Amino acid sequence: MFFASVTDFVEAFNFKDEVKTVEIDLSKAHIWDESGVSAIDKIVIKFHENEIKTTIIGLNAASESIVDSIAVFNKPNGINQNIGH
Repeated sequence: MFFASVTDFVEAFNFKDEVKTVEIDLSKAHIWDESGVSAIDKIVIKFHENEIKTTIIGLNAASESIVDSIAVFNKPNGINQNIGH
């Protein structure tokens, strides 16, 4: 996932579903740049705003590394500090 594909990725989710949890499996994806990480942040934060617990699974080692270094959703209190941004 990179800058050219993130809009379609984010738009593929329904943030108003009547579910309590969502698991996003990225085992067949690779996060190439900061825009991909930003898309994951946006999705997790939007679900959080709607009280839907979200788990990201299946990241390959390189993708996990970039997500761990840039993402907000996985930092202590990161979601709550970024709601509305």
